[in-house]
Amino acid sequence: MPKTGTSSIQESLFFGLNDPRFEYFTGGEMNTARALILLGSEGDLPAHFDGERGRHPAFLAAARQAVQQRLGSRLEKATRSGRELIVSGENCWRMPENELRRLKRHLEQTGLQVQVIAYVRPWKEWLESNFSQRAQLVCIYGSNEALPPLFGLANPVQIDYGNRIETFDRVFGRENVVFRKFQPSTFPEGCVTRDFCQLTGVSLHDSQIRRANESMRLDAVRLIFAYGKFANQEATSGRVTMWQHRWLMNRLLTLPGRSLRFHSSVVEPLLQPLLPDLERIEERIGASLREDWTKHDSGDCIRTEEDLFRFSDESLVWLEAQTGVRLPRGRPPEESARRVGALIHRLRHSSPGFRILSQSAMSAAHRSWIRWTRSR
Repeated sequence: MPKTGTSSIQESLFFGLNDPRFEYFTGGEMNTARALILLGSEGDLPAHFDGERGRHPAFLAAARQAVQQRLGSRLEKATRSGRELIVSGENCWRMPENELRRLKRHLEQTGLQVQVIAYVRPWKEWLESNFSQRAQLVCIYGSNEALPPLFGLANPVQIDYGNRIETFDRVFGRENVVFRKFQPSTFPEGCVTRDFCQLTGVSLHDSQIRRANESMRLDAVRLIFAYGKFANQEATSGRVTMWQHRWLMNRLLTLPGRSLRFHSSVVEPLLQPLLPDLERIEERIGASLREDWTKHDSGDCIRTEEDLFRFSDESLVWLEAQTGVRLPRGRPPEESARRVGALIHRLRHSSPGFRILSQSAMSAAHRSWIRWTRSR
């Protein structure tokens, strides 16, 4: 499922997998979610995959055929050389049963015998991490329409673990599905990639393990939420937008501080209806998912949208240093958020400097080379 370290696993395998017993299927991309959703769905692709093209029947049909042919070709080569194929796409977690069955059928038509590994994260932890991730995406899609629901989910099936577990067991067979709790404190050196490799038998050198898509701290989430709410009115503009997003996120990830936490009163209405299934879920995954929802209630946690506009002085000092603009203190929360949003907009469009540009160019060239060599 999303927000369980899947990006780190994917990036590590994409760039570093040299174990001759395994092959990571990429189709040229680190995350094969688009390919898997394409094979499973009969309708449009989500807008963030292919925009308007994802609604065109001829494009979808051709893309599905291309994915299946590429997957079949890679599987044939892997089988001839005695390698097992690894395919990863955490967004399959949200797919309805009919789409999962269609995906399984397409995969089996290429010759794959499917085994599924899914990491599951305790509910409140997941909601907080997911909100932080969604807040980051506002600078890609433009306007506050991309802001996450503050105290809700656009797709609640994601946290209905009982339903998800039953669905995957029915579709793929219980004996072919492993559910594992996402709990870094129990992983080798606290690393989910090492845990995945240990679980599957993949040999991956320590130097090849990467950390990716890390969550921002509370101060950074507040800054980017203000930007998305009040200052980001741009349409997505392709590669330039993606580079701007990456540069901005890299800067915001340097902000230290505590993690984002929701007050228990915020999550309880969402999670209370799920508790009757908890014991059955824990028995299936072989681990406890119990949390103390009130653990952070006495600290700096989020109860209302206005709480996201209460910026720490440390974060404002950091933003002033980054932009060279002085921010007045003691303003009403919304006025402060509008001023902060405007400065984040300025920061996003500022020149990243020669060092960062050269590093980005080298990274892009490296990724392109890997995509070319591993998608042939």
